[in-house]
Formats: sequence, structure tokens, C-alpha cells
Amino acid sequence: MMARMLMSENLCICSHATLQLMRLWQDFENNLFIALPAPREKAVVLAQFIEQQDAQMARVKNLLSSEWNKAAVDILREELENLDKDQTATFFESVATLMANQVRQLIQKSVDAYVEFFRRFRKSEYPTPKEIMGREFDADTEFEDNFLILKLAVNNTNQVVFTDLPGQVVDALEGLVSTIVKQSEHIPRPENTIARSEKLHLWHVPEDDELVTLAKREITDILEGNMSIVEKALHVYDDYLFILKEKTKVEIFLANPDSFKREDFAAEIARYEQTQKKIRDTMPKELRMNMFLIDCSELNNKLCTECDALILMIVKRAIDFVLVDSSMQIQQRVKQVVDMC
Repeated sequence: MMARMLMSENLCICSHATLQLMRLWQDFENNLFIALPAPREKAVVLAQFIEQQDAQMARVKNLLSSEWNKAAVDILREELENLDKDQTATFFESVATLMANQVRQLIQKSVDAYVEFFRRFRKSEYPTPKEIMGREFDADTEFEDNFLILKLAVNNTNQVVFTDLPGQVVDALEGLVSTIVKQSEHIPRPENTIARSEKLHLWHVPEDDELVTLAKREITDILEGNMSIVEKALHVYDDYLFILKEKTKVEIFLANPDSFKREDFAAEIARYEQTQKKIRDTMPKELRMNMFLIDCSELNNKLCTECDALILMIVKRAIDFVLVDSSMQIQQRVKQVVDMC
């Protein structure tokens, strides 16, 4: 740190170049490494959010490595014409120090903006899924702010899950802090275009820097606070999960024709039709939670489709039963007629 301070002081020997580099930086200093959604902007899935941030980081990194670097090279070429040769090495180091500090400032601004973005979603109390469901039918209640979509689905063991696991979501969003900081790596030093140098890149911000640690800690705390409430949405459908296990029960019922009654068929069909109607009428297509928008449409469709399949099984068996029953009655009547003859 002391060495960097001394090098910065050496810039006073090249005040004109210093002022030019500082003015140049004004054209780049607001290009943050992240592109965050505004309040009430349309929510996206995790993969799309990460892609957006990766694209922004790549754009800004390329901007610094090309346009910013090229403009800095032009400033250096002009200054070297008026500089003593014994001052060249110090000049190059001083310029690299200034530019590295500017990159660090941009990294800091980007990380600070990312943390501030998550502070939008910190609350003393978070509304539960059931509270949100109650609001969905109240046109006067404002929706919660969110930016990320979590989809509900059914796994191989017939459990309701998020397609993006909560732990993976937290890790991915927290991990963007490290990805931001990594953008400070391998940014070329401008003097390498003019003269050979053993040092190819500006100093980068280390991943164990305090700004990384503090940012991750706060973001993780906010994420976990929200996620602990959001995970309760996994139990919103508890009353309907029996549908996923009904196939075996229906098969057993249909396999015992001795106990068949038309009323039993009608009762079973009515039960699944009523369940299906209740899902469509009362269960939400989405839950607008704080930070996360929970997409329930796939799960709703899955449960309704299962009801359709169960109803179809019963209807087919009922048709067979009616046909066989009618056939037997016809046979008995024919036999009676034959006997009478």
C-alpha cells in the first residue's frame, strides 16, 4: 500500500498527463459491471438474470481493455515526448497505479450498487405465502417487489420442489460478488503498447478483499431471510398432493368388479372433478413474494392433468362395466326366450 502511495505521489512530475487520465476516466467511471432491474420491473428466471450480469461484465471489461486502454496509450505517447528518459519507469508505474486505483473504484461502486440492490428487499417482517394468496384477491393491495422467478414443480418422489434449488439460488446470487471482482484481472497496462515491460496487467482486486467479504455477508443475510419465508410455498399445495398417489388406489378399486356400482363410479369421478375445479378456482398462477415471484402454473397444470388421467381411467372402466353388464343381461334374456321355446 505504501508503494502505491509513493507512486501516486510521483504523478506530480507529470501533472498534465495525470489531469488527462483523470478526465478520461470520467467517460468510463459510470459503466458499472452490473445491470440491475429497476423496482417493479418484470421478473426473470435465475439463468436469465445471471446471463444479463455476465453480458454486462463482459461489455464493461472489453470497454476498459480496448477503448480506455487505447486512449490512455495516446496520453502516454504525448507525455513521453516531453519526459526525461530517467523518469520513464517511474512515470509508467505511476500511471499504472492511478489506473489500477480507478478500476478498483469501479469495482467498489459496482459491488456497492449490488449490495444496495438487495437492501431493497430487506424487511423487518416478510409476508408469508398464505398472506400473499389473500392479497391476490384484493385489487387495492399493492404487489410485493420482486426480480427473480422461482418455479414450483413435482420431483421424482412426488414432492413439491423449486426447479432452482434455494441453496443454489443463494450461492449463485452471492457468487456474483466474486465475479464482479474478477473483472479487475488481466486489464492491460497501457505502456505495453509503447515499450516492453515485465508487468502486463494492472493490479487487480483480490477476492479475499474486505469489500468482498462484507458484501457477501450482507447479501447472504438478506437472501436467507427472504428464502426462509419463500420456502413455505412448498407446503401451499399439501392438501392436493394426495392426487399424485391416487393412481394405485384407483387401480385397486377398478380391479374388483364384484363390488362395482354405478353410484361408486359417479362418486369417484365427481371427487376428482371437484378437486380439479378447486385447484383452478382457488390456487394462484403465481405468488408475488418479496424478492421472488413464485410461478405455480406448471404445478397447477400437473395436478389438473393427474385428475384428468384418473377420471379417464374410471370412465373407461365404467364403459367396459356397462357394456359387459348389458351384454350379460341380453344373454340372460335370450336364454330365457330359448328356454320358453
